[in-house]
Amino acid sequence: MSCEVDHVAKANLSEDDPFDSIVMIENRMMEQGFKNGVEEGKLVGLKEGESLGKSKGAEVAKEIAFYLGFCTSTLFILNQTENMSKTQHKALTVLNNMQTMLCRLEHENVSMASVIENLEMTKSQFKQVTSLLRLKQTYAQSKHGSIGLSF
Repeated sequence: MSCEVDHVAKANLSEDDPFDSIVMIENRMMEQGFKNGVEEGKLVGLKEGESLGKSKGAEVAKEIAFYLGFCTSTLFILNQTENMSKTQHKALTVLNNMQTMLCRLEHENVSMASVIENLEMTKSQFKQVTSLLRLKQTYAQSKHGSIGLSF
């Protein structure tokens, strides 16, 4: 059954006939119900979207903070090293690049797609550094125990 009022039937209504308004009440009520449902659906969708956005944004922020903290502390330790090996020097270069990319993320108004792309690059650099320095460090979400983020 269509939620639209039959315009031909509406045009044939006589304004003087009180029974026509009673007959068409079902159509008017369906129209009003449809409009109310659409409006309520928009509000519910916005609230759910806002909640999901905050949740996913918090997850991304935690991951960025983890990698930035890792970079900062590892750079500090490596910069204190006097006789740096070639692998440590290479790790230092990768860490500097990683930190620059992460700091840029904090201050740019970027789309979610570019944030995820940069996070993937950061994960790759993180794996490279941990491999070079032979560290057994991973980023694991505490909620689900999975590594990284999934969308």
